[in-house]
Amino acid sequence: MVPFEVFWDRLKKELMTESKKSGDKKWHWIIPKWSFVGRVSGKLSCIYEGGDIVYFKTGNDTKTVSAHKDEFENLYAVWGEYIEGADRSGLERDGKKLRRLTYTIPTLKHFERLMR
Repeated sequence: MVPFEVFWDRLKKELMTESKKSGDKKWHWIIPKWSFVGRVSGKLSCIYEGGDIVYFKTGNDTKTVSAHKDEFENLYAVWGEYIEGADRSGLERDGKKLRRLTYTIPTLKHFERLMR
């Protein structure tokens, strides 16, 4: 895997390749909600405006949830453990439970090719 900063730069560039709606300042992606067991349980709307925060919506939810670069970095640090079968509820980095996994896991899985 490449260092996280390399991955993060690649991810931001990739997120900015999706077409925008006319006059919109945001890039919108629809990615599968992926689980370790290989099931796709719906779709996740991924919204990027630039910078170090990615926003998400699930299904018909009107609420937007944000995930900061740090949350992606924490998951990235233990990605190998997760892919090899670690239970997501037990994922930690430096003794702290990881947050926003519902959003960061599908994003990393969808853009996993950028890790190489």
